[in-house]
Amino acid sequence: MKTRSISVISLMMLSMAIAPLVAKAGTVDTSGVTTFSAGSAAKASEVNGNFSTVITAVNDNAASLAALQSSIEALQTQLESMPTKVTDVSDLVGRTYCMIQDHSAGRYAGNNYASVNFASETSTVTVTSETQLSITGVSSDEAELGLQLSQYSYNGSDVDGLQGTLEAYQEPESYNGTINSLSNGELSVTVGSDTIQFYVSKYGDVMIGRSFTDDSSAAPAEMWNTTAVLVECQ
Repeated sequence: MKTRSISVISLMMLSMAIAPLVAKAGTVDTSGVTTFSAGSAAKASEVNGNFSTVITAVNDNAASLAALQSSIEALQTQLESMPTKVTDVSDLVGRTYCMIQDHSAGRYAGNNYASVNFASETSTVTVTSETQLSITGVSSDEAELGLQLSQYSYNGSDVDGLQGTLEAYQEPESYNGTINSLSNGELSVTVGSDTIQFYVSKYGDVMIGRSFTDDSSAAPAEMWNTTAVLVECQ
């Protein structure tokens, strides 16, 4: 359900537009009106002149009212095109977002070996229906930093060693996600085996999500943290 929100700024715009138009409406200019006295003859030219003055004033006011009506209709059109408050998933359907994701992970594989990874990538996200969204990775726009920490023996002593790799590579993955619900400004989405909660802005033009995966009991043991920021594409 879409709910219309009219801001104070919008009302100020309406007032500013109407004020000068209302000021144009005026009274009959009596400087050229002939006043008749009882018992005196009225000349046709004077009577016609009075009617002409009145007609001119009425026509001027009619033009002002027409201009006022036109301005009100134009402002109404602008108000109707303003963003609507998001109250349901249907308010997001058809909208496309530019997404930036930052990932970090810690992994321990045993045998005195551990690693830490950081990555960043961009994608586009389209809400295709009330139950599904599509995610398309942007090619040639992903980078990763990996650091491996290991311990090895040298001359009979254990030595800590740190090795690192920097990579920029293409991995434009495309996949779908399932929309579970939208409640109290939080959008629940399942992608693969992960369920992510996105905070949705009032008008749905910004969404921020975060997921945390704890596989510390697996082999190798690891934890992943992902933060995603979505801004509606222009």
